[in-house]
Amino acid sequence: MGGCSEWFQRNQKNKPQSNTLTAYAMTLMVSGMVIGSTIFNVEYSLQAWTLGHSSGEVLMVSLSFYLAAMLGTLVGYILVERYPKNVISRIFLVPTLVGSILLTAVPEEIAGVAIARVLIGFSHGVAYLVLLIHSGEIAINRMRGSIVASMSQVLMIGVLIFGIISPMEMYNYGMNPLRLVGILGIVLTVFGGLLSYFIFHESPVFLLKRGRDDMAIKTMMKLRTESVETWELRNDFNELKAMVSEEEQRSKSMLSDGNLRPLVVLALAKVATVLSFNMALNIVRILILSTLFLSSTYNSSALIISLVRAVVMLLAIFTVDKYGRKISFTFSTLTSGIILTILGIIFLTSQSLDRDVAIGIVLTYEVLASLGSTFIPDVYLSEAFPLLKKSASIGAVLTVENIFQLIFVCIMHSATRVYIGDVLVGCGVPLVALSGAFFLLLPETARMSLRQASAEFAKQGLNHRSYKVQMEANQP
Repeated sequence: MGGCSEWFQRNQKNKPQSNTLTAYAMTLMVSGMVIGSTIFNVEYSLQAWTLGHSSGEVLMVSLSFYLAAMLGTLVGYILVERYPKNVISRIFLVPTLVGSILLTAVPEEIAGVAIARVLIGFSHGVAYLVLLIHSGEIAINRMRGSIVASMSQVLMIGVLIFGIISPMEMYNYGMNPLRLVGILGIVLTVFGGLLSYFIFHESPVFLLKRGRDDMAIKTMMKLRTESVETWELRNDFNELKAMVSEEEQRSKSMLSDGNLRPLVVLALAKVATVLSFNMALNIVRILILSTLFLSSTYNSSALIISLVRAVVMLLAIFTVDKYGRKISFTFSTLTSGIILTILGIIFLTSQSLDRDVAIGIVLTYEVLASLGSTFIPDVYLSEAFPLLKKSASIGAVLTVENIFQLIFVCIMHSATRVYIGDVLVGCGVPLVALSGAFFLLLPETARMSLRQASAEFAKQGLNHRSYKVQMEANQP
């Protein structure tokens, strides 16, 4: 009981840190719903805008979001070190609002949907990259994991929301799901923009880089609701100051200073995220659950998946700082991969499978996959890289994620039917293999400062002697 009370008090005291991220959260929830309209939508071919158009046209519209997101990631990389975050927020909020208006006005027109997906995809790319940098730099060490993970969960909730409303298309409920996404998008974007105007705080690191030390201290005090400068705050400030000064001795190359190894490992972590949640796998899981939950009025399969995911992820987020990232992520990846592989082998070798057994296995998968495979890579991304390489490294990893989602969308569009066993094994086996690599290569960074976490990753990528010499040379 005392532990819960302590966490609640700490969370309330540091509430300004999560409040600052409101604009990002609202943008990611909208983009999550648009992502869900593609990869978490078993009624995809029944959407009004797809009717009367060739499969090639539908595919290009489907891919447009991810292509625009990659462009947005590039723009975010260019902007994040040059402009304050509140200025950048307008760059991704405005296109999100315009895209939402288009979805509300013309959800049946392929041209309108395509433009909306491009605008929201672009905003997603900018917001996601800047969020991972900003959230890592404003959060206290003891809560960085839960704060970043909660933002990742917002994106997943957006995806799951569309899975819940998508059956409206099949069962003729009178409201086009994309129109509802547009309406929600308008509300969320306006709310996020207005709220962030009053409660936004710049990153102390951004201020330190510009020599505004006094403003950085004041910002840290506001983020922690401190009326005076505490010893802990001053110590954290000195850590950030030392981290900024060390950047003068680093190369800008993503491949130097031991950065290649964390870059590759976290790119693989994002691949694992995609393997555990992609268009092919999502449709397979919904189809399996449909054998029990399909009715004449509403297919509740996606609703069941969404509820299980949301509840388990919410509980798991509270453990990411207390019990660490590495074990949770490795365990989630390994066990979910094993479940998928076993279920896939059963489908490949058996003509029939007991309905209750199949549903039990799928729901077990949802629980295990929700323990870390989707959000812990984002936590690692927020803390793994040196400041000088952070935006480029995160951008490269997010681009890898988008490319793999593109691949799965293309596979599903080209398939003549859903090969359930092949999809399950094809996703499960790589997850099992990757879990071993994560156990060996990922460090544990819970409760470390940003400087300590990036140094821990660098130590993994450099030989011990050169790492020790470098860190001793950089001591303030």
